[in-house]
Amino acid sequence: MQQNITDRRLVAKFCDDLTELIAAAEELGIAPQLQAARLALAAPSLAPADVIRQFRVAIGLGDGTRAVTIQGQDPTPPPAGDYVCPNGVCDRQQSREPGGPVPSCRIYGRPMRYQP
Repeated sequence: MQQNITDRRLVAKFCDDLTELIAAAEELGIAPQLQAARLALAAPSLAPADVIRQFRVAIGLGDGTRAVTIQGQDPTPPPAGDYVCPNGVCDRQQSREPGGPVPSCRIYGRPMRYQP
């Protein structure tokens, strides 16, 4: 399933924000929609970017063509080599702190793959 760069960035942004979305879902009243999106993302027959667009529309954020930012920590420069999506469906990259745990994919629940 080929994805364009916009789709890959949309999936990466959703993956980056997922921990905060899960924490805030009950308070925001979007827990059922988030759970449905997470289950749909696990289905290999569905395009991840399409699932995320449907989720965004369902909770009133639009289809992702406008940026919505969840406030977080400023990024730091990555070391030589990063961890990437284990299924190769998004452009998310994450560095690893020396001695720290291997980053995991928040969508698929698997360790991310190291790419030098």
